[in-house]
Amino acid sequence: MIRKGAIGRLFSRYREEAVLCCILSLLYGALTMHIASTGLLTPHDGLIGAYLGYDNYYRFETAGGVFDISHPFLNLFYVLNRFGFVTIGGESLALGICLTLMTLCTAAGVTATYAYLRRVAGQGRTRSLLVTLLSAGSFTALTLPFTIESYPLSFFLLPLSITVLSVRYKMRGSFGGVTIRWFAFLLGGITLTNVAKPALAFLLEKGTIGSRIRKGAALAGAFSLTVLLVGLLFTYRAAKQGQPENDPRTLAIRMFDFRQGADESVAEYFGHPLLISDLAPARRYEETTLRPTPYRRPWSYIVPLLFLSTVVAAPLLRRREKLVWLLLLYLSVDVGVNVIGGYGMNEAVIFGGHWVFLWPMLLGWIYRSIPRKACRPMDMAVFLFATVQTVHNLSVILLRLHL
Repeated sequence: MIRKGAIGRLFSRYREEAVLCCILSLLYGALTMHIASTGLLTPHDGLIGAYLGYDNYYRFETAGGVFDISHPFLNLFYVLNRFGFVTIGGESLALGICLTLMTLCTAAGVTATYAYLRRVAGQGRTRSLLVTLLSAGSFTALTLPFTIESYPLSFFLLPLSITVLSVRYKMRGSFGGVTIRWFAFLLGGITLTNVAKPALAFLLEKGTIGSRIRKGAALAGAFSLTVLLVGLLFTYRAAKQGQPENDPRTLAIRMFDFRQGADESVAEYFGHPLLISDLAPARRYEETTLRPTPYRRPWSYIVPLLFLSTVVAAPLLRRREKLVWLLLLYLSVDVGVNVIGGYGMNEAVIFGGHWVFLWPMLLGWIYRSIPRKACRPMDMAVFLFATVQTVHNLSVILLRLHL
């Protein structure tokens, strides 16, 4: 008998995930192609090309190699795009490659959420698909495939890191220092603050509190040193090329331009990424783009309140489950940086890529804690909400294309 190859064994083991990822890629890809066909994603007259106004394709196309302190290791992607994709095939090919990558990352992120529900929370196939739809049909997930930014990459790697760490913990009783460090560097390189999320898993490991803190501090120090070395390299490059605007020190100061409080933090941060109110034209970065409008109806606040209720209920029902606390530690970083610190609240709708997948993951643990007879009504409620959420978000995205 011929032994299966490594790829064959891998596919056999993760067949469900592979099929789901392919289906989602096709669905998200169709939406992305439709949006791209409108021309909204292509830079015009030196202005950013974007649907929602924070598409970095303009930077990818014109300023490859700029050091972005918020996303320190994405410079490699800037360089690859500017001197690879654009040089070889022009802007159209580069745009197509970038959109394909964003679409695949979004589909893979939703798939990782499904894998968590199946392999960690222990839910059946049908229920896992149903609950995963809460993430797949969220406004953030529906817009990430055509938003060429760091968020689609984070949307994939964050749930993947949670799933890998959780599976390892279930198998070995430990998250694993190497696994934690690997994901911390990977996630921190894409978005600086995300380095803390896997690192916080050290707090849940066995050992004295002092040893756990020292491990986290050592990781933070090593990562900071790496970012500093990369920053010094680009500082030298900017000085040599006479481009003071690309000096990392200048860019670091400009980061504070994104520190902006919100009038309604609960609605803007925990509401719109899941269920958008509406979109309206707004002036941003010297062009008119689409931005979320405030919630105008009281029932709209049900969405963020439902999510926050899940955040409270899961640890109450599973207070001794370390994997639930891992999810909350991931969320705590976003709450601290964005909601409390105010950084990025003007981008809250797209920051959902850092946390919307946590809702179905937490619900998976709630399902394990409630009586079996209560699961069916809960399934119906999730199905109804997920359907309304997906249809509403899609209708807003498509109907507002030509504003």
